[in-house]
Amino acid sequence: MDKFAKTDAEAMAKLVKSKALEKQAPVSAPIKVSTHPIAEAPQAKQPDIPRFYFPEGKPGEKDHLKTAEETIDKLFSDKVEMKKEDFEAITTEVCGLPKFLKGMLFDRIDTGKSGKITKPAFQLFWRREF
Repeated sequence: MDKFAKTDAEAMAKLVKSKALEKQAPVSAPIKVSTHPIAEAPQAKQPDIPRFYFPEGKPGEKDHLKTAEETIDKLFSDKVEMKKEDFEAITTEVCGLPKFLKGMLFDRIDTGKSGKITKPAFQLFWRREF
């Protein structure tokens, strides 16, 4: 009776062990090392990501500032103060904003609610906000 397992659990353990031994893959031959030089794969072209951080300010920004200053001088040349109705050119040409924002922008600059904006008041706001 030595040939047979004494309990079902022992029989099942022997069966599982024998199946596991059957499934093991035979040992393969050692890996061969090639002595041929490896050709380098061509490098993939890096995507063209535009630069987004400029510690000294964006290039060309100084030109934009100069152009904007000239436009401000031109628009305020014949007026000392500007009313809300006349503010559309400033909103679109200098600030680069749509016309419908002229009222909100004017009210933001005209903190005293006088209904008029002077050139120095606009320049101060423009330099600070834009």
